[in-house]
Amino acid sequence: MFTALVPLLTQLVGLFPNPNDRQKALEAVNNLELEIIKGQLAINTEEAKSASLFVSGWRPFIGWCCGIGFVYTIIGPVFQFPPVDTNAMITVLTGMLGIGGLRTFEKVKGVTK
Repeated sequence: MFTALVPLLTQLVGLFPNPNDRQKALEAVNNLELEIIKGQLAINTEEAKSASLFVSGWRPFIGWCCGIGFVYTIIGPVFQFPPVDTNAMITVLTGMLGIGGLRTFEKVKGVTK
């Protein structure tokens, strides 16, 4: 949510007439964005540690629901299942796969185990 403000803040920084002040303000915006990302990563780490399925199990649940919905869109016409609007599900699925792809990239580069 707050990361959506970063492009706006960056544009506002461009209005500073003094180049030194502009650079300092841009660094402050970049540091703010970094702190927001670090905070979200800390939240994600704590969620993943939880043994409760209501806390750590929601992501796999959404992944399985999206996967089942994706398969339904493929086999539905073959078996003449009724059509279902899957636009929102496909959006979530592609987002999750994109994030999963970044995780794979990190593993290949040796950033994580």
